[in-house]
Amino acid sequence: LWRDEGSTYFDVLPTEWSEVFKTIIYSELNPPAFFIVMHQWMQWFGTNEVVFKLPAYVLGILLIPAIYGLGCVAYSKTTGVLAAAIAAFAPDAIYYSQEARPYTLTALLCCLVMVFYFNLLKSPRQRITQLGFIVCGALLLYSQYTGSLLIVSLRITTLYLWWRPKTIPLGPFVWVFGMIGALFLPWVPVFLTHLAIGSPWAPKASWLFRPVI
Repeated sequence: LWRDEGSTYFDVLPTEWSEVFKTIIYSELNPPAFFIVMHQWMQWFGTNEVVFKLPAYVLGILLIPAIYGLGCVAYSKTTGVLAAAIAAFAPDAIYYSQEARPYTLTALLCCLVMVFYFNLLKSPRQRITQLGFIVCGALLLYSQYTGSLLIVSLRITTLYLWWRPKTIPLGPFVWVFGMIGALFLPWVPVFLTHLAIGSPWAPKASWLFRPVI
């Protein structure tokens, strides 16, 4: 285990949920979803190093069929096979699948969000697709703050597709994006705190310098 994985370990070590959340809010610059999973995992299976890394590894394995599905829905089965093969052998994907941090969960949720989004473009009013997009989108925001970049990008894309080509109705997308935002609202105060102060040990940076970071 290296430093960041040690941080995960101590974040999820308390037995009380309230203490886990307090530790995450203080010591992390990430939302709590992955750490909730890890906390429960440790309660069930212990703290052996290999066992500790298994959730990230399993999520990394699941990323391969998820990318296959994304390639299929975006273009073709051939594209899906090629994308899955790249994911299976990509050095970064292999590396982060061995690290007990939120990265493989974030990658998996990004893929699933895109799969549901492509399906929404084809059938905007299908309830199951809407529900899947809402759940995966909200979980993505609760897994990694950078997931908001994908959600915001999809909102902009949706507005463009509605405004210029006029290929989609706007109503169903307003509903699903609104629900994702509503589900993330309880964590917004913590997000704003993290955005304002950063991690406790990090030097404070001006707003003008943050894009460089």
